[in-house]
Amino acid sequence: MSNRKERSKIGACCLFNVRKKNTTNTCTETTEESIQESIQESIQESIQKNIQESIPESFYITGCEALSNGFYVVDSLNKRLAVLNRSGVHLKDIVQFTSIPLDVCYIKSRNITAVTIPTDHMVVFVDTKERKIVESVVYRLKCYYIKCNSYNLFIGCPNNGKIIVADLFGRELGYLNIPGDRFAVTDDSIYAINEKEDLVLCYDIQGNQRWIAPDIVRDPIGIEVDVHGYVYVFSKHNTVHLISPNGFRNRIVLDGSDGLDDHEYMMCKPDPPKDVRIAVIGNTTIISWTIPTKQGITYSRIYLKNSTDDDVYFTSGTTYSHYIDIQSPKSSTVIPNLERCSKYIVRIQCLNKIQEIIEVSDFTTHTFWVTNNIFKTNINENIVLLWTTNMTEFYSVLPPSNSSVIYEVKASSIQNSSKVGKYIFDQTTTNLTVINITVTHVNETDAGLYTAVKDGIVDGCCLLIVTNKPLKPTLMSLSEHPFVGDNITFACKAIHVQTWPEGYMTPILTYHFVGNPRGEIDNNQLTIQTLTKLDKGQAISCRYTDEYGEVSNMSDTITLDPYYGPENVVPEPGYTHFNVTEGTLLGPINCTATCNPECTYIWKHEEKVGRFNRYLSMQPLTIPDIKRNQTGNFRCRIDYPYANTYERTDITVNVQYSPEIKETCLFDDQSQCNRLNTTNNFNFSEDVNVSLLLRIDSNPDPKVMLNSSFLAIQNSTKGNGYIEYIYILPHLKCEDSGEFTIRAINGIAKWRYQKVNLTILCKPRNVTTESRKIETKVGSAENIVMYVVSSPLPTVEWCRVTWFDWIVNTDIYDYRYEIMSEIQVRSELDFVYTDIWNTTTIHTHEIKTGSVMHVTLDQLKPDTSYEVMVLSTNIHGNRNASLEFKTKAYRHQTTQGKQTAARILKQSSSVLLNPESRKNDATSSTHEDHSIVHVVPDTSNHREIPTDEGGLAYMASIRKGE
Repeated sequence: MSNRKERSKIGACCLFNVRKKNTTNTCTETTEESIQESIQESIQESIQKNIQESIPESFYITGCEALSNGFYVVDSLNKRLAVLNRSGVHLKDIVQFTSIPLDVCYIKSRNITAVTIPTDHMVVFVDTKERKIVESVVYRLKCYYIKCNSYNLFIGCPNNGKIIVADLFGRELGYLNIPGDRFAVTDDSIYAINEKEDLVLCYDIQGNQRWIAPDIVRDPIGIEVDVHGYVYVFSKHNTVHLISPNGFRNRIVLDGSDGLDDHEYMMCKPDPPKDVRIAVIGNTTIISWTIPTKQGITYSRIYLKNSTDDDVYFTSGTTYSHYIDIQSPKSSTVIPNLERCSKYIVRIQCLNKIQEIIEVSDFTTHTFWVTNNIFKTNINENIVLLWTTNMTEFYSVLPPSNSSVIYEVKASSIQNSSKVGKYIFDQTTTNLTVINITVTHVNETDAGLYTAVKDGIVDGCCLLIVTNKPLKPTLMSLSEHPFVGDNITFACKAIHVQTWPEGYMTPILTYHFVGNPRGEIDNNQLTIQTLTKLDKGQAISCRYTDEYGEVSNMSDTITLDPYYGPENVVPEPGYTHFNVTEGTLLGPINCTATCNPECTYIWKHEEKVGRFNRYLSMQPLTIPDIKRNQTGNFRCRIDYPYANTYERTDITVNVQYSPEIKETCLFDDQSQCNRLNTTNNFNFSEDVNVSLLLRIDSNPDPKVMLNSSFLAIQNSTKGNGYIEYIYILPHLKCEDSGEFTIRAINGIAKWRYQKVNLTILCKPRNVTTESRKIETKVGSAENIVMYVVSSPLPTVEWCRVTWFDWIVNTDIYDYRYEIMSEIQVRSELDFVYTDIWNTTTIHTHEIKTGSVMHVTLDQLKPDTSYEVMVLSTNIHGNRNASLEFKTKAYRHQTTQGKQTAARILKQSSSVLLNPESRKNDATSSTHEDHSIVHVVPDTSNHREIPTDEGGLAYMASIRKGE
């Protein structure tokens, strides 16, 4: 008998789903026989796959349409249209109906599904994507089955023997006089079966008969057709017949050996009843059975035949029938007054009724005898039979075969007529109403009814039931790969328990499971709910006991080993971020997961954002001589093929390398660096702020050293494969000019450097001489040497007319120059000033060394540079000295009023003043009053020590002590 928990009826309700398959080979020459062989292989694969699938137990499917990845099914019991996948798993409900639906057809061109509702005479059109009813069409006849091709709908009305033809929108076009029960359609043909007359018929699309195939299929119950016109007919005898498109040739392509052992199940019929038991109490016979659950069984029907194969009729009120119907859920009936010691055959079937369509199961058939005296034994054992009779004279005790007599009673004594040694009884007993015999070495022919008979009339009997000795059962797991969290079911299967006499009830077996601390037992099945890892290693075995108390041996054991995984996915080493130096070895890095059985591992590299490409096929992850472009995410994918699931974990690999200075730019305007820089020489003025831009390819970020000093990063951006750094350099002067070395270091073994030449432009300044006093004689030569800070090279000229040239040489620094001129002193006239000098002549009779002369310089302008030359003359000759100064304004009130004066302390006799209107670079305030300038000349005859800016700093230092 079938077990709906173990198998699916998807394949049968859709029949074979072969119309989707193209089974011919157009590349080679084919014959009809070769096509049929190819189709046979294809249909075997399709049917056997569908048989192994399972669907939810709560479904009762009456209509089914195959999709590319699943099925639309009509569940009449729950009034719904649902979707199942190819494994029979319930994915979702599409719509719920108020009335009972029956059949379904998918209209591909409209992407709409049509469902029949027989009680409402209606076809309902369902938008399966939106999961709603979009239209309903009512017809005059009850609509049961529905098929469609590319152009029309065909609606079967079996009560009227017609098929309604409609367009794909349900608009009725006409009728065809074709039985509308089991039929199939193509674009140009209609195929049907006649179950009563064993006919297979083919019609054109207008209903004209093309061919008929009589007596090819016995008891046909289903039909389908493929795209080539080959017809598949399913029979009640568990066979599938293939008929050629013209109806002339046929062959059986599947039978019970291919897995088709239950035609009822395949055709969505209910299962037959099981566990039929018959008990006789006096003149009353009680028959009971078990009704299959969740199959919509509405009632059970019972037939009874006597030993002469005549029907036993039942009366119910005024009704007289050869069967009785028992309304579900009742599953027993009492039959009174059956003839004692007589043989009867009972047949019981289950029926369900969907609308007016009645589906019936096969019969469950049992033979029984009306007696209370039942004995049971095993093959080759001895059994004592004991019963009574009302007879005391002239009767015989007969074995089941009635071919011989065990003994006869005559003249109040037992006459031995049996085979010697087969039957043992007491010949001396005087109680002839008690029959007591022992059957030795029982075999199957000894099973049956033993009777006491006189003149053909039975008065007293007993029934001997013979079975084979219980064998070791087979324990099997109904779950191929049980997983942690799943339920697992074991089935304990008895090995061919035989019972004689033939046709008698098979003993009811009680099953016992050993090694299971928990779980539920249902008949011969043990279900352990929610497996855990702790169940691993648990040994399960079983045995059974029949209703007579016989116990079988213990089965072989099955050790639980539940599957699980992948779990606890972690990388080893146990962190997810790895730093590695370019050119070295990455790894080995493993990712581990808890799996049973083992998982498979695949490493992938993220070459684009979100896109991982296969990198290594197995673990561990090892990359020798890793490159910087391999920086990024690596993903370990753990596949668990037993559950078609996977997990994954990501690690980040940071490939580090020494810095490389790609480009260097010094600028005061960053736009100067937008173009590619090809030089390492840069010129800037002192009055600008200079920034340094470096474009560095480095990982990690580098530290930058400029002349061995770290610079603070002011800004950094990344792009085009490098890091851009901007540094604001300190205020630079001419003295900072020179070659700079830029080093970038980041801790990686190699470091890079780059040199740049930086020139800072400035006005000439800081003029210094070796001496400010020169003593020389006429006719001699004197070298005048001065030093100046300037960039670029300054030009030098005398402030008087002379023919001596100046020579300018670069000092040890690019920004400092040596200015040199050799003069020939031939006469005093060689140094006659040609400039305009204001001259004041002072006469004095003070000849004492150190005497002081006062000269007042008035009308001096503020913030103006002046040069003063003092020429001293006496009888011995003359000497001169000079100084430069610059006026600076400040407020000073005197008793004489506002005036500008300068006191010249010198022993000179004449003062020459030459104003030089050279404004200082620094800004100073202008005042209405005059400035007082204090000038203290050096009266020493020695050469002067070099000073800065014409001695102004020295003058300022003595100002307060004037």
